[in-house]
Amino acid sequence: MKRILSYLVIAAIAISAAKATDSNDSVKLPETITFNHGGYDRFTLNADGYDKYEYDAQNRITKISSYDEDGGQSHTQTLTYVGDDLVKYVHARYIREEPEFLVTATEVYAKSGDQITVTYYDGTGVERGTTILDITNGEYISKWLPMFIDYAAEISYQYHNGNITKATHRYVEEWNGITITERSWEEAYEYDNNKSPFVNCKTPKWYLLYRHPLLFSGQNNRVVEKEGYVIQYEYDSDGYPTKCTFTMRIYDESDTDFGVRQAVQVIDIQYK
Repeated sequence: MKRILSYLVIAAIAISAAKATDSNDSVKLPETITFNHGGYDRFTLNADGYDKYEYDAQNRITKISSYDEDGGQSHTQTLTYVGDDLVKYVHARYIREEPEFLVTATEVYAKSGDQITVTYYDGTGVERGTTILDITNGEYISKWLPMFIDYAAEISYQYHNGNITKATHRYVEEWNGITITERSWEEAYEYDNNKSPFVNCKTPKWYLLYRHPLLFSGQNNRVVEKEGYVIQYEYDSDGYPTKCTFTMRIYDESDTDFGVRQAVQVIDIQYK
C-alpha cells in the first residue's frame, strides 16, 4: 500500500513526452526518486524506499531498480530495444524470505501500424494472454483488457499540447454474450507550465502510458484535479521539480478525535 501511494504521487508530477526546449535549457533525467510516506497527519514521515533509473545513450529507460527503506532490493524492471522499437519488458520481484527467490513476468511487444500487440508470459515462459494497444502519432490512445471471461475494462485518453487532459474509463460485464452492466466515467486533468521530471525521457510514450498511465501523464506537472488533494512543488534553478508534497484528506468516521485525517506523501528527485 505504501508503494501504491508513492506511485500515485509520482502520477501527479511525472511525464513521458519529450518537450521541445531552448538550446540553453539543461537536459536532465531523474536518477533517484525517494519516497517518504506519512500515515495520518499526526504520524512522523518515514522513508519508504527509492527507485534508481538507468538510461541508454538515447535517454531511454533501460532499467528501474526499486529498494526498500532498509536498502534491500525489492523489484527490477528491465526494458529491451531493437533499433527504435521497444520489444520487451521484464519485471522481477525479489521475495525476501528464507530462502530468497525471484518471481518474474515478461511482456513482448509487436508493433503493426497504429496497434501494438502485448503478449504476456509468466516466469516459466508460458504465454498467459494478449492485449491490443491503439496508438496515434506515438501517443497511447486506448486499451481493452479482458480481465475475466465475462468482464472487461477499457481506458482511453485525450491529449492537448502533449498532456493527457481527459481519461475515460469503461467497464462492461457480460453473461452468455449479453451485457448485464456497463458503466463509465471521466477524469479531467490540468497542468502547470513547468518542466516535468521526465520531460527529456525518450522511452516511447505509448509504453510509459501503458505501463504507468498515472505515472507519465504529460509533459508538465499535474496540478490538483479533485477536492481534498493538495500538491506542492519545489523546483531547482532550471525549473525541474525536486520535491513534491502530496496531501490527501481522508474522512474516518470511526476516529472520534480527528474525524478528517490527512495522508501525506513526499517525493524527492535527484537528477543525473
